[in-house]
Amino acid sequence: MKSHLLFLWSPNPRPPPAQRVISEERSQCFRLLGSGPASCSLPILKNITKQICCCSRVGKAWGPACQRCPYFAS
Repeated sequence: MKSHLLFLWSPNPRPPPAQRVISEERSQCFRLLGSGPASCSLPILKNITKQICCCSRVGKAWGPACQRCPYFAS
């Protein structure tokens, strides 16, 4: 019995969705988010991407405008 392998070639290979980076922009990540507008506190000392801040559940808000992180798994 012979077995065959089929390889698909793409001129523009793209990484799987889980490996795509949304943005390389780095800014402050905040661990606490208050009830008022732009009321962030406890910033992480190193600027990181929004994806790392929010998706790893390190922070609650990101960036100079204190943007609330989306709910986990949204």
